[in-house]
Amino acid sequence: MIRLATIDAAKLSDEAHAAVLERVLRYAQHLGAIDPAPILAACQGPSNVRLSVHQLAHYALTGTPPEGRAEMIGEYIQTLVDLDLVPDSETLRGERDPSEPLHVVTMAALARERLDKRQSIPEAWLAVLAGVAASRIRQLVGAGELRRTSDGIHAADARRWLEGRKQ
Repeated sequence: MIRLATIDAAKLSDEAHAAVLERVLRYAQHLGAIDPAPILAACQGPSNVRLSVHQLAHYALTGTPPEGRAEMIGEYIQTLVDLDLVPDSETLRGERDPSEPLHVVTMAALARERLDKRQSIPEAWLAVLAGVAASRIRQLVGAGELRRTSDGIHAADARRWLEGRKQ
């Protein structure tokens, strides 16, 4: 199980950027672009991919939205979905114990976003945010410590439980 706290945001940002660049070069080759040098030169330094991943990781870890604007989270996630770096939120909803660091970051960011909006959180997302297995969340539901709604775990219960873990 990959824990959110162990993910290096800068490294993950670079890996995501490299994955997109590799795909772009492959497409360029199929389109007849023979010299990859101009593409490589244009793709050095800051990029929307690096920014999106880094901001999502920061938000997932700290709960602090980029530039104080929580609405940016959805835009960053959509960028990663559009680039096929992560599946959409409905697909991630069913992922139990993600093995991809970028999935962990995205699920944790989605969990925080729902907490901020006081919306129920899918069990798997809460588990990722808390750094526990999804089975632990199910145990807590069974013990009555967390209440389940039709959309996941009740936001107030999730917030209370997460706050209690910090102490």
